Amino acid sequence: GAGPILLEMKTYRFAGHSRADTGPYRPEGELDRWLERDPIKLYAARLIENGDLTEADVDGLTDQAKAMVEETVEQSLASPVPDVSAMFTNIYGSG
Repeated sequence: GAGPILLEMKTYRFAGHSRADTGPYRPEGELDRWLERDPIKLYAARLIENGDLTEADVDGLTDQAKAMVEETVEQSLASPVPDVSAMFTNIYGSG
């Protein structure tokens, strides 16, 4: 804690670039190996193993997160389409 640090975060995209992308470029078994390393699932398993959460707690948190996403999508779809000029607001360095 006495100075700057660097965090390297390696990620993996579970889904294709679009609905049409079935991922034929992935080697056999690659996706399955990465799914086994899903940090959310691994952390949930550790919390359950340590007695910090129960499976019901994890299920409840998962349901809560899904509900928040669904609510946000609904709000976004119900919002009016912004004016084209809005794309230039809140841009760093755009005075």
